[in-house]
Amino acid sequence: MSGVTEVRFPVARSLSLELELQRLRATNVAGVAPNDTRFEITAYPISVSLFYTAYTQRWVRANLFAGGGILSSAISKIEFSDFGGTALNVSGQKNGSYFHGGAELELLLHPRVAIAGRAMGRSAKAEKVW
Repeated sequence: MSGVTEVRFPVARSLSLELELQRLRATNVAGVAPNDTRFEITAYPISVSLFYTAYTQRWVRANLFAGGGILSSAISKIEFSDFGGTALNVSGQKNGSYFHGGAELELLLHPRVAIAGRAMGRSAKAEKVW
């Protein structure tokens, strides 16, 4: 599950800068209740990206992008459901680095309104959380 807020600023005919704040979250459960262990990782990357418009027509635009920033507040939580009859929670928090790159396709509904889809690769790293 993730959420994204972004603002893009044109700097030249084919180049734009984008400021983006994301919320990344992943969960997993290991074992069988009542002796299961739950894992949760949440992070908030703040990144700046450079967008290059590789193809443009009246109703469609294709962009390539790359960027990076900080991985703010990477939080790891582990919950042991039956640790001697009592639930035990362990958590840690660190900052780290975040990088991404990919391609984007925009279908233009209006010159300033579009529906966009992205294919991207990303790397988020926070070391020694515990």
